[in-house]
Amino acid sequence: MFRKIKEMFDESHEIIGWVGMLLILLAYGGVSTLYVSADSIGYQVVNGVGAAMLVYSTYKTRSYPVMVLNIVWFEIAILAALALV
Repeated sequence: MFRKIKEMFDESHEIIGWVGMLLILLAYGGVSTLYVSADSIGYQVVNGVGAAMLVYSTYKTRSYPVMVLNIVWFEIAILAALALV
């Protein structure tokens, strides 16, 4: 079991991908539980950073459909953040 876990974290892009996934889930969980407002700059920044991290990770693993999804996710977060400023 521990060997499998170690294999998941062997390369830096894997760690970056896991952190990005956690950031997006944190942002989504915050909005879903009304702890964070969807029109807050913090929500958009956390979403955007998480998506950018996943873009890098999915590029390295050549998971192109997920990479495109996260590029769009990142662009939406940037546009939403700029609209709030």
